[in-house]
Amino acid sequence: MIRVYLAGPAVFRPDAISEGKRLKRLCKDRNLEGLFPLDNELPAGIPFDDTADWIKSANKDMIRLCSVVLAEVSPFRGPNMDPGTAFECGYAEALNKQVYYWTRDIRSLHARMGRREHDDEGRSIENFDLVENLMIAACPAIGPFSSADIALDLISVRFRTVNLDT
Repeated sequence: MIRVYLAGPAVFRPDAISEGKRLKRLCKDRNLEGLFPLDNELPAGIPFDDTADWIKSANKDMIRLCSVVLAEVSPFRGPNMDPGTAFECGYAEALNKQVYYWTRDIRSLHARMGRREHDDEGRSIENFDLVENLMIAACPAIGPFSSADIALDLISVRFRTVNLDT
């Protein structure tokens, strides 16, 4: 079965566990196995100072187990995506994993920034008609899709005909 790492800011939602279950159910409906970051359970008694390192390591381990990453790149606490998700996308690409992405806001990053040429500090705002910074949204990333459902449909079809090592 093809494993899909479900990256994105859903882990910060008040209903994060139920949203993770919903995303995993969407995968299962397509004969895919979804791995959600909150599937990882902190070991009992782990010192607080070690928690962040443990979470990062556990999520990287999950990404290595997967053939593909499905990342939500919706704006998060501003016009750009969640920076942790950006790291996960880059990590996956470095491992030659396919990255598919979806967003709740399909407008280009330039449009979300008010179609200005520069920000308030005079720095240029890129305008490549992509929903996120080109380092995320340009090839080889696949998307954008307007929902996880649509992206998973394509992943399911593509991976039925391709046998990738995990």
